[in-house]
Amino acid sequence: MFGDNGSLRFSCAASAAHFLISKQWGEIMSIPKKMTVNCSKCGKPLSVTVFESVNSDYSDTLPMQIMSGDLFNAECPHCKFVSHLEYDILYHDMRHGAMIWVLHKNTPEYATKLAELRSTNMLPYKTLRVVEDMNALKEKVSCLESGRDDRIVELCKVFTVYNLLAQKPDFAFRNAFYTAISGKEIIYIYDEDGDFLCSDLSDKTYDYIKDLYLKSDYATKFNNNYAIVDYAWAEEILIPLMESEAKRLSAPAVEEPEVKKTDSTPTGKLICPKCKSALPSDSEFCQKCGTKLSPKPVSEEIVLSNNDEQLLFESEILEIKGNAPVVIKSAHLFCSDDREKLFLRCKFQSLSNKAISALMVDVDCFDVWGNQLPTICDAQVLDLNAKRNDEFGYQRKISITDINTRSVKVKLKRIRYTDGTIVACDGEEVHIPEATPLSDHFDSAEMVQQYIHEVSRRATFVPQKFGAFWMCSCGSTNYQTEEVCYSCGTNSSVAFAALDEAFLADKYAEYVAAKQKRDEQARQEKEKRDRAERERQEQRERERLAQIQREKNIAIQKRVAAIEAENKQKKIITAVIVVIVVAIIAVLIVQSARESAFNGQLRNFATETMNDDYTNVYADVVSMEPEYFVTTKSGSSYLGITEIICRCKTVEGKTIWVTIDTWDYPGGSSYDEDKNEAQYYSKTNPMRLTGTVTTAEKVVDRLGNAIGNVFVLDVRELNGK
Repeated sequence: MFGDNGSLRFSCAASAAHFLISKQWGEIMSIPKKMTVNCSKCGKPLSVTVFESVNSDYSDTLPMQIMSGDLFNAECPHCKFVSHLEYDILYHDMRHGAMIWVLHKNTPEYATKLAELRSTNMLPYKTLRVVEDMNALKEKVSCLESGRDDRIVELCKVFTVYNLLAQKPDFAFRNAFYTAISGKEIIYIYDEDGDFLCSDLSDKTYDYIKDLYLKSDYATKFNNNYAIVDYAWAEEILIPLMESEAKRLSAPAVEEPEVKKTDSTPTGKLICPKCKSALPSDSEFCQKCGTKLSPKPVSEEIVLSNNDEQLLFESEILEIKGNAPVVIKSAHLFCSDDREKLFLRCKFQSLSNKAISALMVDVDCFDVWGNQLPTICDAQVLDLNAKRNDEFGYQRKISITDINTRSVKVKLKRIRYTDGTIVACDGEEVHIPEATPLSDHFDSAEMVQQYIHEVSRRATFVPQKFGAFWMCSCGSTNYQTEEVCYSCGTNSSVAFAALDEAFLADKYAEYVAAKQKRDEQARQEKEKRDRAERERQEQRERERLAQIQREKNIAIQKRVAAIEAENKQKKIITAVIVVIVVAIIAVLIVQSARESAFNGQLRNFATETMNDDYTNVYADVVSMEPEYFVTTKSGSSYLGITEIICRCKTVEGKTIWVTIDTWDYPGGSSYDEDKNEAQYYSKTNPMRLTGTVTTAEKVVDRLGNAIGNVFVLDVRELNGK
C-alpha cells in the first residue's frame, strides 16, 4: 500500500517472536530478499531489496546507509522518483550489543507481534528496543554509532524543545529528530509546515541530563525488554525530573543549547547542490554523488540567555594561538537591560589531554567606528574542569569597562591546569580551516566509500594540516605530534596518504576483484549445497519407495498367514498357494509388460484419444478424491480394501477416473475407508500417475453404472517412477 510523502509501506517480516525462538541470538543473520512494488508516483512496478532482518556485519557501511536513509530508498527506473520504503525489520548490532525492531503501529498484527516479542526470554544485550518507523531506527543507530544512551538523547530532545518554546511560544512544534551522521550531534526541530530549527547537542547538556536521569528512580525501574523509548516516553519523565532538580539549591549549571534558524525544504523538493538530483526531504547525503547535505543557517541566531541580556555583538572566531591547546570558538558581547553594563561571554574548546582549571585572556575593545578602546587585561575564566574536546566558558561573564564598546578581539594569555601547571600562550593566531566534505575532494561516491574503507568508518572530511595541528577525517583537531587521532584512532599518515586517488583506484579495483571472487565462491558453494540437497532428496525418495515395497511385502505376508490359519483343509491351502504363485507370476508379467510399455510411446490420458489396453499412459493431477472402494475375499477370508476408485482433476482442468492399489495410495488403509483421505497438489508440482487404460466394467462389476461407460486409468506408478 502507498504511504504519504512518497513512502511505500508494506509487510515483509515474519513474527518477531519466531526469530528469537528459532535462532540463537548470536547467529541472527541478514535476510535480504527481492520484492516488486509499485512506484508511488507513476504506479509502475519496480524491484526493491528488503530485509526481514539485517546484521551490522552485513556491510561495513551499513550503519551509514541506515542513518542516511540509502538502505530504505528505491529509485523508480521509469520516472526516477525516489520512494522511501517502510516495512517491519530487525536491526541486529552485535558490536554494540543491540537489537532494534521496527514494528509499524498502523498494521493489524502490531499488538500481536509486540506481545510475542516481549514474551520471549530477555537476551543479554545492553539495548533492546521497539520503534515505529525507519526514522526512529535512524535515530537509534545514530545513538549507537556516537556512543550515546538513546534514553538520554530522547530526554535531551525534550529539553531542547522546551527551551526553544520558552523563547518562541508561537512555534507550532510537530516533532524532533536526532542525528550524528556528519560527525556532529544535531537535534532538528520541525513545525507543522515542515520548517525546522537545528540545535547542536553539547556534551554538557547531555551529561547534565544523563546525571539527572541515572540518579533518579526512573533509571532503576527501567524495563529493557524491548522498551519503546521515544519523545512521548521522555516527555513524561523530564518534567518531574526538572521540577525535582529545581528545588535543589545545589543544582549544577548547564550550558543551554544554541538553536539556529535554517531554511526549510519542502517535502520531496530537496535538491543536491552538486548534481542537482531530487532527493527525499530527510536526506543527509546525496544518493547519486555522495555529497553531504547540510541545512544553511541564516544570520539570525537564538542565544539562550537571561531575559535582561541584550546581544550587541557576536563573532565566530575559531582560532588557536601558537601551539596552545585551546580553541577560541566565539565571542558574544551583551549589555544589561538598562544599557549601563557590558559583559562578554566567550566559548572555548579544550585540545589538552590534561584538565584545564582556568584561563587568562586579554580583550581588545573597539567602538562602533572601529577605534580601539582600553584593553581589558588579564581577564580570568575560573573554576573550570574542562577535559579534552569540552566546550566551556560561556557561563562565565567578563566585565567590559568602557560602555562604548561594540566589538572585541579575544587573545589567549595563560592556561592553568588542574595539576597546578601554568603555561604562557605565545605565537601567532592560527585560524582553524573549514571542514571540507570528502565528496568535495573526490569525483565519485565509490572513491568516497573506498576512502572510508581504507581510513575509518567515521571518516567524513578531508584531513588538513594547520599550524601545530592537523584535522582528522572525523573532524577532530589533534597536535602534529599526535600520530593517532584521539577521537577515532585514525593514523594521520594513513588519512593523508589515502587522499591519493590513484591509490584509492587501485584499492577499489582490488575490492571489486575480491568481491567478484567472493561472489563466484558463493555461487559455487550454493551450487554445491543445491546439488547435495538434490542428492539427499533423491536418497529420501529411494528410501520411501523401498519402505513402500517393504510394507507391501508385509501386507502380503499377513494376508497369506490369515488365509493359512483359517483354511485348515489341504485343498484350500493348496488353492491359496496356487493363487499366490499365480499372483506373483502376474506381478512379474505385469512388471515386465510395464517396463516394456514404458519404452514405447508415452500418452497423455487427459488430452489424447484413448483405446482399451493402451499402456504407458500418464496423467498429471492436482487432486485425487476417493469415491469407491473394491474389497476382496479369498474363500471365507476378508482381505480388506484392495483397490480405490478416485475422481481426479488434471493440470489441464479435465476430470478423469483412476483405479489404484490400496498400498500405492498415499496414506492408504486396507481396513478403514475414512483413513483414505483426498490428496491435493499444486499445478507447478503435480502428481504424475502412470498406468494402463481399461474400462469401468473391467475394473469391477457395476462400476460403469456409477461413473458411466468411460475409460479408467489403472495406475501402476506414482510420480512416473
